[in-house]
Amino acid sequence: DFFYLDVMSSGLECEIALKTIESFNLPVLVGIHLKDKGLLPSGEKINDVVKKYKNKNWLGVIMACISPKAYKTALKDLKQLDMPYGFKLNAFKNIPEGYTVASKDQWGNAGNPTTVLGVNTDLNESKFYECSKKFMENGATILGGCCEIRPSHIKEISKLKLIDTSNPKI
Repeated sequence: DFFYLDVMSSGLECEIALKTIESFNLPVLVGIHLKDKGLLPSGEKINDVVKKYKNKNWLGVIMACISPKAYKTALKDLKQLDMPYGFKLNAFKNIPEGYTVASKDQWGNAGNPTTVLGVNTDLNESKFYECSKKFMENGATILGGCCEIRPSHIKEISKLKLIDTSNPKI
């Protein structure tokens, strides 16, 4: 058994969630959301959040509900964490700066991220596989999908095998 904290958007959210589960003394996998510029929505750097809140129960860190661009931007920081890391890519078309769940689509509707953000149809199964493979070659050991990633995408990356990470390709 372990806990998975999903889409933490600030150090404060991590702190609150970790304190909430502390008494269980179970392992935890922490999912941290990053914007395309490689920072949490709060403006914090992932390394700062991990250093401040990491404890003995951390299994690893996942970049949760992120774009391929955000992962590439944060890769150098991830490699410095000295812990297992990976990602859950989303397939949104565009997440504008300042987006919140209250943001509205072109018709004035709020709430459903798919209608507000659109779907990145370019991130098909083969591109998802190629992104995942590159990220594995650069040390990612936790792979997954998030919003708008379909079972067919996951089926595709299930074909990936453990690979040699000594020669990064990004």
